Amino acid sequence: YFTMENTILAHQQQETTTTDTHTSAESHHHHHDHDDPPYTTQALLQAIQNSSLMVGMHADSATEAIVDAALYFAKPFVVVPCCVFPNLFPHRTVVKAMEHDDDDNNPTQSTEFLSTMTFASVPVRSYEDFCQYLLEKDPRLQCTELPFPGRNLAIWWNGKDKDEP
Repeated sequence: YFTMENTILAHQQQETTTTDTHTSAESHHHHHDHDDPPYTTQALLQAIQNSSLMVGMHADSATEAIVDAALYFAKPFVVVPCCVFPNLFPHRTVVKAMEHDDDDNNPTQSTEFLSTMTFASVPVRSYEDFCQYLLEKDPRLQCTELPFPGRNLAIWWNGKDKDEP
């Protein structure tokens, strides 16, 4: 389960591990190691906090992290998801309606139709499921189809609550 805190902790742990594995000989050859590289957690947090908009165009495995970071820091964002990576993110699930096969019963009223439905949490494996999964993160998120072929659904938030102008 990914939260912004877990993501930051993972980055900090990765930095610590990376730093610990450098030998003094390696540090000697890389003079820029003493500077704060642009990919450290602190630099990343600063970049997010100073941003006015976060954008991910077919950002692959970073798509969900962009959405999570934008929501966490209340930043407007737009992502255009592409690849789903179901094996990399097995924790992702969506709730889907499953219709029962009742040949004897032809429901005419909506309540009867609903009684033939069950709902199940299923792993996110398709593009449509991934978009649904991202949209379910927050009720303020919106989806817009962009005017080009292929994976063209933009999921976005303007950074405001629903009742703000």
